[in-house]
Amino acid sequence: MKKLVLSLLIIAGILEARISIVTGGKGGTYYPFGQQISKECGDTVGGLDVVSTSGSLDNIYRLLKEPNVKFAIAQYDALLYVLNNGSEEDKQKVGDLRVLMPLYQEGIHLIVRKDIDMSDIKNAFKNLRVSVGKKGSGTFVTAKNFAKITGIRWKKTYAQDVKTSIKQIVNGELDALFYVAGAPAKLFNVDESNDKIFNLYKDHLKIVDLASLSELKKFYSNATISLKDYKWMDQGVSTKSVRSVLITYNYKPFQPSYTKVKRLYQCLYKKLNKFQTSSDFHPKWQEVDPTDFRGINWEIHPAVQSYLRTLESNYDKKEKPSVKSNDKDKALDNFFKDM
Repeated sequence: MKKLVLSLLIIAGILEARISIVTGGKGGTYYPFGQQISKECGDTVGGLDVVSTSGSLDNIYRLLKEPNVKFAIAQYDALLYVLNNGSEEDKQKVGDLRVLMPLYQEGIHLIVRKDIDMSDIKNAFKNLRVSVGKKGSGTFVTAKNFAKITGIRWKKTYAQDVKTSIKQIVNGELDALFYVAGAPAKLFNVDESNDKIFNLYKDHLKIVDLASLSELKKFYSNATISLKDYKWMDQGVSTKSVRSVLITYNYKPFQPSYTKVKRLYQCLYKKLNKFQTSSDFHPKWQEVDPTDFRGINWEIHPAVQSYLRTLESNYDKKEKPSVKSNDKDKALDNFFKDM
C-alpha cells in the first residue's frame, strides 16, 4: 500500500511539473521565443513544454481554460480585445491575468501581390480580396482594428493561415494578407525559412508602406521593416507595431505556481545579456527590457513586482521599474470598450 501511495505521489509530481507555454505558428516569432525560454529557463520551473498555436487569441483562451498552460505570449491589443469583447465569464477571467514580462514590438506586415498599385491605399483596398489571419490569431484582431480605425473596406475577407494566403496570392486567388509578427519572422526570412513554397514565390510579393495612414498613430507605434529583416524586399517600409507580452495568472504567494512565475522571471532577467548578444537567439531579444512596462496599461504579476523591488537600488528614481500609461495606452483601451 505504501509503495502504491508513493508511486501515485511520484506520478502526480511529474504531471504537475510538466507545464506549458503557448506560443504561435512555427513560422512566426512567438514559437522560437518560447523554445528559447524553455531551453534556457525551463528547468527553473520543473520543465516547460512549448506548444504551437494559432496565435494570441488562441493563447489567451488556452491560458484561461487549460490547467497545464501556465504561460502565454500574446499581443497587447488581443489582451484588451478579450477583456472588452469576450463572454462575461472570459472578461472576468482575463481580468485576473497578469503581465510577467514585456517583450518586443510586432510589426504589421501588409503583404500584397507585387503588381498591385498601392500608392493610394484606401482606394486600392476597395477591389482587394484580403486574408486577415486565422480567428485565433492576434493578426485577426489587429486587422479588425485596422479596418475600423482607418475606415477602409475591402472587397472580400478571408480568415485563414498565412501559408495558404501566400499560395493563393501567387495563384491569383487572393490579393493581400495581414500578418503581425516580430521582424524578421521566420516564415518570411528566406535565409532561415524551410518553406519551399514561399522561397519559390517570394519575387511575386511586396510589403506595403503604411506611413500615409496617419489615423493609426493614435493607437499603434511607428515601426520599420527593413532590408536587414528581409533581403527579398526592394526597399524598406514604414509600418505600425503592437507590443507583445508574456502573461500568466495572478497566482497567490501560497500557490506553487507563484514561485514558478518568480523563478522564470528571475532566470529571464539574469540571462537577458546572453539572449541579446548571442547569435543563437532571435534578434528580437535585443528589444526586450524586462523592467520597462511603459505602454502596457495592465497589472504586473505580484511575484515580478516582489523581485523588482529587490532590484530598486540598481535604478535611479527616474528609472525605477513601474507601470506607466500614456495617451496611446488609454486610446487603445477606450477603443476596445467602444467595439
